[in-house]
Amino acid sequence: MNRCLIQVDRFREYVTATTTLHTQLTAIQHDSLSPSNHNDSGRRINVDQAMTDLRYAATDLSELTHTAAQLPEPLIRSGLLFAPARILPSTMERLHDRNHGKYVPIQLTEGAELMNAAQAGASAGRGVRATLEKRVKLATTTDLPTPTPAGRFSHGELAPATNLSGPDLF
Repeated sequence: MNRCLIQVDRFREYVTATTTLHTQLTAIQHDSLSPSNHNDSGRRINVDQAMTDLRYAATDLSELTHTAAQLPEPLIRSGLLFAPARILPSTMERLHDRNHGKYVPIQLTEGAELMNAAQAGASAGRGVRATLEKRVKLATTTDLPTPTPAGRFSHGELAPATNLSGPDLF
């Protein structure tokens, strides 16, 4: 029972996080569409920092969606996931609940679409995370010139070693 409560709490955290994220992204989208913001946005945004922050957010969201994708099945099996009776298949037991607009526990066969959607969301989250990781690595490697290994040492330091000695070297 304790495990189910923890899973319900995680599901609530997921719903709260995604709702907050959606609200914030909608507000950002509306702000970015206003003509006055197009002039200064390039000067105000640190693109490297924004990409790093986005990568961290995508990592957290990916982990959260993966965890949340595991929740529907145990919640359905334990009878803790409800839906309006009017949208579920009619049965004799649900007829009264359907007519009175009540919520009823979802059966496992009825929750297959929900479980598939949760898995698809988790998979999409992992895909976004992987894409961001590739973009950040690509940006890092193309923006920062890294010296070749030979460029970091003087010519004398790269001379072949002779007379190796030590406890494990013969």
